[in-house]
Amino acid sequence: SGANSLLGNVAMTAGTNVWTVNGYGGSAMANYNFFGHFTNTDFTETEPNNTIATANNVPDPVANPNWRMGGSITAGDADYFAFTAAVNDVIFVAIAPDPSFDGVVQLRSSTDTVLVSVDGGFAADPEGYAVRLTVEGTYYIRVHHFSATGTGNYRLTACKQ
Repeated sequence: SGANSLLGNVAMTAGTNVWTVNGYGGSAMANYNFFGHFTNTDFTETEPNNTIATANNVPDPVANPNWRMGGSITAGDADYFAFTAAVNDVIFVAIAPDPSFDGVVQLRSSTDTVLVSVDGGFAADPEGYAVRLTVEGTYYIRVHHFSATGTGNYRLTACKQ
């Protein structure tokens, strides 16, 4: 059906953790993709990064495979993060906002065209997407508040499959 779910800010304990995937509704469960990204390295965004020209680079996934980027949005602000991808890379991007932050997370092309935009609709809801890229090149993640006057903090994570 194209539906998806996202779970953010889950405190994991040492040892074995179990994740269960359930189907709901009257029909049989279809195939699905499960992405797990566990962070242990924190980075902080650097201003200015409110355009593709001033975007922060996401941490190198080889050198820092488990990273999280902390960000802050002021009224009218947006944060851009740049990364490169190859044909058929699957990219997973998610933000975990603070309780009062109603975030929007987007995937944008090298010309700043919106390719994917996700807004779950409520403050404190994690937002995210997974997408298979069909063109090699530089892409941008854009995070902003739903409201032009909204402010708040978030944590961004992204990974390639």
